[in-house]
Amino acid sequence: MTTPERGPLANTAGLVHSSGLPEKTKHVQSADVPPIQTENAITLPKMTKGSVHAQWVKCGKAGCKCARGELHGPYFYVFWRENGRLRKKYVRRSDLLQVLSATAAYRLEKQQLREAKSILRQIRELLRNGEAVISKGRECL
Repeated sequence: MTTPERGPLANTAGLVHSSGLPEKTKHVQSADVPPIQTENAITLPKMTKGSVHAQWVKCGKAGCKCARGELHGPYFYVFWRENGRLRKKYVRRSDLLQVLSATAAYRLEKQQLREAKSILRQIRELLRNGEAVISKGRECL
């Protein structure tokens, strides 16, 4: 198993534990991560479902430090649900900021869509109430 290259997020001490994931997993916050232009931007989606988490792993070798409890990592993965199952995919450190911004963009769009649907429901309710008032007015004439 190769070790990941050192990147801008090599120090992960400030990460927050995420509930519902195995121990030794931490959630990576994506507070205002700007999009990055790279050569492989074509292969990375602008928006992606899920969230990015850091995990520490065991390699399985008997004489390795991880057998004594010093796990390898952090390695970054994006987690999402597909057909009711939890899926994960490894994220290279060089792609980490792009994937973080893509997951943040997805969450933002989903939030905006929920707000738009709520406004649409309110408009439909107002139209129904307005039609009821108009029909009552015609009956009175």
